Amino acid sequence: MLAARLAAAGVRGIDDPLGDGGVLPVFADVVDRRELGGSFERDWELERNTFKPYPCGIVAHPTIDAAVAASGQMDDPAAIESVEITCHPLVPELMGHRQPRDGLQARFSAYHAAAVGLLDGQVGLVQFGDDRAVAPDVERLRGLITLLPTADCARDEATIRIERAGRDAVTVHIPHARGSLDRPLTDEELFDKVDRLAGPVLGPGAARRISAAVEALADAPGFDELVAAIRPTSTTEREANR
Repeated sequence: MLAARLAAAGVRGIDDPLGDGGVLPVFADVVDRRELGGSFERDWELERNTFKPYPCGIVAHPTIDAAVAASGQMDDPAAIESVEITCHPLVPELMGHRQPRDGLQARFSAYHAAAVGLLDGQVGLVQFGDDRAVAPDVERLRGLITLLPTADCARDEATIRIERAGRDAVTVHIPHARGSLDRPLTDEELFDKVDRLAGPVLGPGAARRISAAVEALADAPGFDELVAAIRPTSTTEREANR
């Protein structure tokens, strides 16, 4: 809209936006102009973007995967005596806050991410809420965790080892985290992510309704179905769906 209004007012851009004085030098120091005329059916860099499965710093995602996987092998979290996590050096550098005091701080704590993964068997918005950040069982487990940064550990890799009283140790290695280029989220996982985020406002199944409306846009007479799919449900409907 802004571009249209500027054009209507007579504002002009440069004559050759792809030339030496155009936008290309803004994006790269060296430009291969042959790439600008390539096939549209080739690989696109945009398709190499990934989606975060967890609402926290991405460097902790391999640790979360390992913790969630390990949680399924334990019947008594109270028996945990120590937890060692082999990880990339960026993990303690970016998420080394051991005892966060609220949900925002918890999002920057690999200790918290691992603890709630082990205790809850899942990591979502609830696990990074204020209540879980100060829960006694989470605080206790965070204090038992040691991060072992290793230079030869990839960014999307982690290994967790859990020592337990009177039980065998549990070890889980994650070579590639969920949502990484080597282990992208499936369509089902993406639908689930959207539903968990948008469901409280748009109601259950919102992701599939929106997806279907978008897929049908090319042949649709208008935008009515899409607008209906993204319209928030009423408070009464939201309460009934809980």
